[in-house]
Amino acid sequence: MSYLPASFLLISVLMLTACTKPWSSTHEYTCSDGYTFMITYSSTDNPGDIAILEDATGKTKLPRAPSDSGTRYSNGSTVFFISNDNVQIQQAGTNIHSECTAD
Repeated sequence: MSYLPASFLLISVLMLTACTKPWSSTHEYTCSDGYTFMITYSSTDNPGDIAILEDATGKTKLPRAPSDSGTRYSNGSTVFFISNDNVQIQQAGTNIHSECTAD
């Protein structure tokens, strides 16, 4: 009976880990005004650096943007912002949907 060297097994495991499928995470939200949307984060871009906002009008790609607190994604006109339990959508600097909660 022959045994494989430990280094061969370790290399095999590392190769399988590198070949895993891209992941994505989708979250559905409903806002106090009845607006519903989905946010998808995906590892096909830099993980956590891009969020895709999808609603009845289509999809909008939002790169991660600097924020004093919370997490902010913005393409310059549309902003998706999360801080603690506060989730909101802004356009042109104005909150258009607020008090959004995950379904």
